[in-house]
Amino acid sequence: MFFKGHRKLQTQLYLAYLGIILFFLGTFSMFFYVFVSGKLKDEAFERLYNNNLTLKDSVEANIEDMDNVSININYSSIVENTLSYDFNLNQDRNSYKRLADLFVMLNGTNSRADYIYLYDLEGTCLQVDSVQKLTHIDLESLSWYQPVLSKKGSLFLSTPYEKKISAYTTDVISLYRTYVNSNRKTVGIVETVKNCKSLFNAIIRFEKKATTPTRIYIYNERKELIYPYQTDLEIPDYPSVSKSNTGTSFNGTRVEQITNPTTSQKEYLTSLPSDYTGWTYYAVQDEADILAPLNDLTRILLIFVIIMILIASIVSHYLAKRLAHPIAHLKHIIQRMQLSNLGLESPASYPVFSVELKELYDSFSEMNQKLKASRDQLLKVQEAELEARSLALQSQMSPHFYYNSLSSIMILAENGDTKSVAGMCQNLSRIMRYVTDFKTRIVSIREELDYIREYLYCMKMRNQSSLHYELQIDDSLLDITIPKLCIHPLVENALKYGTNCSPPWRVKIYSIIQDDFWKICIEDTGPGFSEEAIQHLDTQIRTFASNSSEMPKLQINGLGLANIYIRMSIYFEHDFIFEYGNTKEGHAFTAIGAFCRKEK
Repeated sequence: MFFKGHRKLQTQLYLAYLGIILFFLGTFSMFFYVFVSGKLKDEAFERLYNNNLTLKDSVEANIEDMDNVSININYSSIVENTLSYDFNLNQDRNSYKRLADLFVMLNGTNSRADYIYLYDLEGTCLQVDSVQKLTHIDLESLSWYQPVLSKKGSLFLSTPYEKKISAYTTDVISLYRTYVNSNRKTVGIVETVKNCKSLFNAIIRFEKKATTPTRIYIYNERKELIYPYQTDLEIPDYPSVSKSNTGTSFNGTRVEQITNPTTSQKEYLTSLPSDYTGWTYYAVQDEADILAPLNDLTRILLIFVIIMILIASIVSHYLAKRLAHPIAHLKHIIQRMQLSNLGLESPASYPVFSVELKELYDSFSEMNQKLKASRDQLLKVQEAELEARSLALQSQMSPHFYYNSLSSIMILAENGDTKSVAGMCQNLSRIMRYVTDFKTRIVSIREELDYIREYLYCMKMRNQSSLHYELQIDDSLLDITIPKLCIHPLVENALKYGTNCSPPWRVKIYSIIQDDFWKICIEDTGPGFSEEAIQHLDTQIRTFASNSSEMPKLQINGLGLANIYIRMSIYFEHDFIFEYGNTKEGHAFTAIGAFCRKEK
């Protein structure tokens, strides 16, 4: 019965572990397939759009080169001066030879147009290709003649057509613009011709080298196919497909999923219209080509899943066997475990009946020791947090001193006292080194007083005979350590608010030492604390005392007395003195100190 009961528990654990592993493995596989397919499509869409845009720019640049040639001819004064007012091309050989040479020059060394033709409205044509000659053509019989005239100077592009040049025939595209004279009257037509292979060279090279098969189609505004210019394949009506309302918005265009009526395969298509040529560029990819890497990866993933299932089955059986035996034996140990006895429980005090149980006990002992180490580490972290909070409060006060010192230097500079400015700058340099030294968070009272003397020197230079101060600190206190910048804000407040009256102003800094405490006091001769200020300060201190984790907000102009209270409480804990109020004469006083706290 014991054996059967044991096997039952082990079987339950085995099925539970195996089920969890299969669930996560199956979920991961599904997520992986959906995620990767989505990423592949997103990358394919971006690549499809960018390639289409690059190819469009390349073709449009070639068209623009052709157009620039025709525009340069239109605006050439040589053409207008060579021909008569009525633009009669029936000129002597030297005249049309000079025009032909001009066209070659305007075309440039890189041959932006392969061939150039200039027509007058009487049908005379100046031909500049492999030969240079004058011919006569019936313009009315040409399909492009009336559309070009109707454009009234705008460019007109033909569809690809075969053109016989000398002894061979090639596919070309012509760009037409009407020629107008100085009176803006149409007197002729300029035709620039480009070989389709050169014009669409970027597309041809791309289709040959593209890692994912991509088909490029170009249609004009009349829905006539421009590219491919030689094809025996049946091409779907992509201009009508692109008007569908379905598709994914990507980079300001639409990537549409369509079904090829010829192959019945799903395809993705993006279109880019051109305002310049009136052409629309379509880039098309088959979904199967886009997902081909994923299908290959899916087969590998399937093999991986099968292997993982076998491994999961073995691991689940092993874990179930290892966990079934020691559960009862560990129960009483876990029940006795407390924070106070972490690390004290010893597996050796319990009987060990098998190798598996011994290994489990060793693991438990190691875990127990780690918990103890974690508890000790947590205590260290809490201590470090108090130091960090103290550093944060110190760093908040630095800008306030900087602004005050700069104000003093500015006033001296305005008065032209350069010697005092130099002295102030030297003091400011020492002050800033002291304030910005964040490595030192705890200082002696001697160091703090040295800093205060430099600060008071700056304030004395600023206020001259209106300000008087005294420092009477017992030498026995100078080596006591305190949080950095704890006395200075009290002196600063005394100067800030103690000068809200007629001069002269006096600030007195002195110490009081008794058997069980010491303190440093600061008094001024100003109007003292208002009732509202004392109530506000009382509220701040009570708030912190009731919740010591609440820290003051950052302020550019310092944190005042509440800041000092918080920093003293962090450093001295409960054995510190913090006093504030008004003297019998109505002047403000503040004091900090400690109850016989030994030097850190």
